[in-house]
Amino acid sequence: RQFSTNADGIVFIANHAGQVISSEEYTAEDERGGKLSTIAANKSEVIKKAYRLFVKNRVNHFTFSLDNVRYIAQFKTYSISGAEKWEIATVIPMDNFVGSMNHAN
Repeated sequence: RQFSTNADGIVFIANHAGQVISSEEYTAEDERGGKLSTIAANKSEVIKKAYRLFVKNRVNHFTFSLDNVRYIAQFKTYSISGAEKWEIATVIPMDNFVGSMNHAN
């Protein structure tokens, strides 16, 4: 069985300068149009908080709370040229993950 983030999960890619490649639904209107968006301009508070915690603590896997929801975040460093590094991030509500495990039992 393949695991997916479903409608509540978020996957995004950000570099160390705070530029982000994300689906358009999370990008502010004035940031669209051929240039990279930024974490600061992102409409998702989940993305903003996950990225802030990653930068602050430099931990690749962690949990955090936002608006009474616990999330699991996973960051993986990826480099195309060697000079510029990007972080591929997946953020999922913990209940989605734990709920599917409880359902299996």
